Amino acid sequence: DVVKITTADKLENRLRKTPTPNDVTFDEIQRFLENNGFYLKKSTGGSHRTFIYDHDGIKEIVGCPEPHVGNKYVLKPYVQSALQIVDRVRQRS
Repeated sequence: DVVKITTADKLENRLRKTPTPNDVTFDEIQRFLENNGFYLKKSTGGSHRTFIYDHDGIKEIVGCPEPHVGNKYVLKPYVQSALQIVDRVRQRS
């Protein structure tokens, strides 16, 4: 059998590499979270972005600053936090 790897799978595999990659973009984090049922809450200003998961009585929040011009990558702790919260959602679903 041939296993088909989707772009969503490839993205998740990249984010889960050890050590955590230091070149993850905000767009990649956004795609990963949206692939897992999160939505981006409307911004109220500033660079901090909030992603919400609210399905079947499960509510989770992931915070992540959108990098400023000149620094296009998300810091490792935010990548790790997003992965942990997605894992928690999957366990509870």
